[in-house]
Amino acid sequence: MKHMSVSYSSGNWIVDGFGPIDSFHQRLEAADTLVYVDLPYITSYWFVTKRLLKGLFVKPEGWPEGSSVLKGTFESYKVLRLCPKFWNDDFTARLEAMSDKKSLYIVKSVSELNNFVCRNLK
Repeated sequence: MKHMSVSYSSGNWIVDGFGPIDSFHQRLEAADTLVYVDLPYITSYWFVTKRLLKGLFVKPEGWPEGSSVLKGTFESYKVLRLCPKFWNDDFTARLEAMSDKKSLYIVKSVSELNNFVCRNLK
């Protein structure tokens, strides 16, 4: 999945995905830090599939109680099919235009993501 994380000045918040589009744009404007995880779609599909396979034996961490991993996987596949309409070069350009007022990190590979997490979140 493509993810957007934001940090608000009144506290630290992480937003995963974008939710309702109007509030997404408001959060982009309010954020002081943007982290755009822009992995290749094949990688995102693999992560969703891997979660399904592991979820057959152990509930994924943070997964809501009583939620179906199978149903969640199919919903994730549907969302991934739609993502290129939103998460694209135009969106990246918009983020880059905002970077003079905010910290912007664009992560494009799993190794970059792992390095980013090690440097910033531990």
